[in-house]
Order: sequence, then structure tokens, then C-alpha cells
Amino acid sequence: MAICLKPDENSAQKEPTSFLPADTPTRVAVTKLTTHFGHTVGLSEAIVVFKRGDGLLTDNDYLTIRKLAKSIDGSFPDDVVVRSPDSMPVPRQSNPYIAKATPSGQAALIKINIPANFISSRSARIVEHIRSILDDEKPGFPEGLSVSVTGSSAFGLDYALAAKKSHLYTFAVTIGAVVLILLVIYRAPLAAFVPLLAISAA
Repeated sequence: MAICLKPDENSAQKEPTSFLPADTPTRVAVTKLTTHFGHTVGLSEAIVVFKRGDGLLTDNDYLTIRKLAKSIDGSFPDDVVVRSPDSMPVPRQSNPYIAKATPSGQAALIKINIPANFISSRSARIVEHIRSILDDEKPGFPEGLSVSVTGSSAFGLDYALAAKKSHLYTFAVTIGAVVLILLVIYRAPLAAFVPLLAISAA
């Protein structure tokens, strides 16, 4: 019976792209944007932020950013759209993907539009893959260039991981409390574990 009721192994492929009804303003807006602009508009996004805290980004920094943008772009299908400073053929000082220099340094970013809800499994897999690419490439970064991943999809992944960790702690505390209560009630270890085994089997 339990085998017949087990979840579909490919259920992640069927997860909804949004949890809102189709007639909500947000869904209507996304539908219109997708109709007119294709998949350049994502339901969520991952933002890769590069920062040099000791001054302006160097030419080597821009080469690194360009290389990583190509690597990320080549890792996903066409419905995952990658935007970087090279996507905008304008001077660096007016490029929307490059921050203006400040006393605390300068930053640039790569934006990845993801056609999935920010807390979905597909969004999480994309963010994890981006982070794995960055981890592999970090040893070759120019000295002083730092990188991090943010955006709604990264938040969704970190939130899910924190919730899972919290769930494990709660589960452990609950089991400990139940065992203690049963030991106090039954005053016999074996008798206390019988209901626990029954609950676990259920």
C-alpha cells in the first residue's frame, strides 16, 4: 500500500511556476511580460555580485566576469537568460551592470533570470550550480576581487536550507522530549520504546 502511495520521483518537474492564481495582478503582469519579451523576464533571479574593495575594477576583473558569464550562460537551456556587462554595448561608466566607483570600491554583476518560483527545486538547483562554478573558478580570480550570489532565488535556497536545518533540530528535540516523558510515565525503557517504534513505523 505504501509503495502505491509514494510520491512521483519526477514531481519536481511538475511543480508550479507560481503559487498565485492566474488572475492576480502579479501573474497577469508576468504573463504579459513573457508574451512580449519572451524569457528575458524571469519569475525569480540569481545575482552574482563582483566587488573590488580597494578601488576600481581592473581589466583583469572584467575579463574574469566575462569568462564566468559565458560559463554560466553555457550551463543552462535557453529559458534561463544570463545578463552581464557585455550584454549592454555601452561605455563602462553608463553600464547598468557596473556600479559607479565609491570610496568603498566598485562592483559589477551578472543577472540570471530563472523561469521558476524563487523557492522551487529548479531554482535551487540553478543557484547551487552557479555557486559550484564560482567555487571552481575562485582560485584563479585576480587578487582583491570578491564574489557572492544573491537575488530572490539565492534567498529561496538559503531559506529552504535554514528551514530544513531548523526542522532537524526541532525533530531531535521532540524525540528527546517524547522519550523522556515516556520513560517518566512507564518507568521502563523497553515499555517506553514500544510506542515510539509504533509511531516510527506509521
